[in-house]
Amino acid sequence: KIMSTTTRGDEKEWFESETMPSQWHPNAPHPSLEYPPLYFVLKCFPTLQEWARSLYKVRWELSYPLQRRIPFSKYLRKVGITITWGELLLLTPFLIILIQGTITSFVNPSVTQSGIVARLPLAICFLTANHNSLLTLLLGIPFERVIKYHKLSGYCAFINGILHTYVAFALDGKDKGIENVGDVFEYTVDGQVNTSGTMLLTIMFAMIVTSMPLVRRIVFEVFYYFHIGFAM
Repeated sequence: KIMSTTTRGDEKEWFESETMPSQWHPNAPHPSLEYPPLYFVLKCFPTLQEWARSLYKVRWELSYPLQRRIPFSKYLRKVGITITWGELLLLTPFLIILIQGTITSFVNPSVTQSGIVARLPLAICFLTANHNSLLTLLLGIPFERVIKYHKLSGYCAFINGILHTYVAFALDGKDKGIENVGDVFEYTVDGQVNTSGTMLLTIMFAMIVTSMPLVRRIVFEVFYYFHIGFAM
């Protein structure tokens, strides 16, 4: 029994020495949270690895205040809303994109500008799609929190895509003599540009539907292959 206790104590001491930083403090990131590909490259160059470790430490300390929850979080949690200052900052681009999409669709309608605004969320969508994203590398935000903005960017792109379709039909459709609502389908497949835009909007809708929790639980493979296939 004494031998067993000693062995377990030795194993615990070895594990902590191998996995924990020598001078760990609450603001220091755990090595396993860092960007693995970059870690294996830096491991070959000890000097650069020490420099990167210092950089990670500064980054973590600078981003630490952004991990604090916003005021009234105690009340927001009751309705299922948990958000930090950093996440509130990340919401700013989405708000700007939605406002710009509304302006280019209704205030100053423009087919070209609304199309650009509709594509912008897709950049954020790809940026937040994997575990080792640039947000994780530069800001230290865990994937479990970044995935919410991956979903939000998809919804934002789909909404702006619908607004862009409306603007294109309202402006360009009239120039081509298509004014009846019943002619919408004819317009959506009129020419290469319209057809490709319609296919992209349909693909985004399919990805949103297949990513719903119920679909993922029942047929996860459908969700997985739809995402991988359509993203390519």
